[in-house]
Formats: sequence, structure tokens, C-alpha cells
Amino acid sequence: MKENSVKRTVTIKNSSGLHARPAMLLAELANKFEADVTLSLGRRRVDAKSIMELLTLGAGWGSKLTIAAQGKDAPQALDAVARLIVQEFSEAKDGN
Repeated sequence: MKENSVKRTVTIKNSSGLHARPAMLLAELANKFEADVTLSLGRRRVDAKSIMELLTLGAGWGSKLTIAAQGKDAPQALDAVARLIVQEFSEAKDGN
């Protein structure tokens, strides 16, 4: 049986982009799943379970990231990671 493989593109809408705190939140979330999860920006693809790799993307406001997940719980991993990004990493809009 072939493993699940899913993909979705999302846009970073928080003004600070994918800096240290969002990268940490994203890696922690991705690590909760068995699926392999990657993020791509242009031709660059990184492991979403690695904070350091996520930071190397240099993904700022407006960046279009492609999330790909493959494995047993890939759909759930993809949905969770996409939701975190779309919800702007739960960062307060007023700077608090």
C-alpha cells in the first residue's frame, strides 16, 4: 500500500515572517506526527521538523510556502501545519 502524500500552498501573513519563535512552534508541531513534513520556498526545500532548517528559508511576509507531507498521518500533519501558518503562528496583532 502506498503511503499518503499530500501538498498545499499557504501564504505567510504575519508581518515578522518565519522568525525564531514561529520556526520553533512549527518544528514542535511537525514533530508530533510520524509523517515526513517539508516546507518549500521556490526551489529550496527544508525539513519542517528542524528549527534551523526552517530559519534558512528566510520566509518573510507574503512568502508562499508549499507544505508537503508523506506518511501514515500525512493529511493530519498537513492540516495542522497549514492551520498554524494561516493563523499567523498565534502572534498577537497588536504587538503584545
